[in-house]
Amino acid sequence: TEIIYLLETGDIQAGYSGTIDLINALNGASSFDHAVDPSHMLQCFGFVTWDLPLVVLDNSGIESYEDLAGKRVGLSPVGSSTAEVLMLVLEAYGLTDSVTIENFTWNEGYTALKDGRIDAMVVDAVLARYYMVKHPDKYVALEENLGDEVVAVAFRKDDKEYSEKINKALDEMKKDGTMKKISEQWMGVDITKY
Repeated sequence: TEIIYLLETGDIQAGYSGTIDLINALNGASSFDHAVDPSHMLQCFGFVTWDLPLVVLDNSGIESYEDLAGKRVGLSPVGSSTAEVLMLVLEAYGLTDSVTIENFTWNEGYTALKDGRIDAMVVDAVLARYYMVKHPDKYVALEENLGDEVVAVAFRKDDKEYSEKINKALDEMKKDGTMKKISEQWMGVDITKY
């Protein structure tokens, strides 16, 4: 949300944002107190899709989304694009009234999960992979995930020259394999679907 407002005021030229933030901004929905004029934003191509897996402790007994009923589930902070997407997905699964939602930063959420204050944490796959690589005997991600979110860079609409330069650089990195190489080095898999 903050990035979109900073684009609107002209305080920044570009910012990293989830697609749902752009949609909510245009409609004045969710955490936006007014509709943001589309002239303030231009989205470049999405550079990654984040899966949103459910992460649990290895010994939790949670093996499916149905197992979440009556459980405490951690989500990212209120107003974040990931939390917005996940609230919609939980509603679609009919889980909003049967789970207790707690909002955390990513690190706080993993600590709460490790300490048993929550039973599951829905996070982006990038961070999930990081924690599972560092602690392979502690955390498990369910095979199925609650959805995915395209992540992109948002630009001020009137700053076409800047957005074209960024898009060109990202496109070149995609074509020459640099994006894939970086993704595989840090995430263990290629998450650059776009």
